[in-house]
Amino acid sequence: NQIIQNFSDTWRICLISQVKNAQANFHLNVDFTQNLNQKALEEIVNKVKNFQKHYECIIYLPNTSIPTQDNINSEDIFDQYQLQKQINMNPCLLTANLANKYLTSNGVIMFMGNQSSFTQPLYDKIAFSLIQNQVNFLNLSMGDRETIDIDSFSLNLLQNDIEQEDNDQQNQYKQITQFIRRWAEGKSRPISGTFIKFNKKKNQYYPELI
Repeated sequence: NQIIQNFSDTWRICLISQVKNAQANFHLNVDFTQNLNQKALEEIVNKVKNFQKHYECIIYLPNTSIPTQDNINSEDIFDQYQLQKQINMNPCLLTANLANKYLTSNGVIMFMGNQSSFTQPLYDKIAFSLIQNQVNFLNLSMGDRETIDIDSFSLNLLQNDIEQEDNDQQNQYKQITQFIRRWAEGKSRPISGTFIKFNKKKNQYYPELI
């Protein structure tokens, strides 16, 4: 993962995922398709705290490995919604919960959202779009400093899901992760609760605040 690679030189990284990454200092395997009840949450919270008591930056990365193709008339629309809720909304909600507990003062939580579902209706991805809008709501909620327990920043980075050539996609990821690290380090941060999309001019990507 490009983000982990970009932080691994000087940051201590806690990764919550079913997929391991050798560059992470601590890996916590959580199956989000299983019921994440109060007991399970307490176990996760304790393990995260045992690794490190405070975090400067917490990032939510969506699970895009399971494609979604459905519309409001689909027979399996409720199955698709439940699946997207498990693999994307549950980890996103966990991210926000952990951030409210362990982010340092002036720390930052970043949600990796979806640009298409933010800007237009996706009639062939109803379940996915509903979940993405819940992610957007969490960003707004965490960005309102009067409603949370920490003095933190919340950002939603809207990813472009248009297919690209591999080289161009790698270049995009590399440049975007540089912005992510810069904001994580407190440099030139946008206003808390901001939505951000990345535009391209020639071979350079730059953030546009929405």
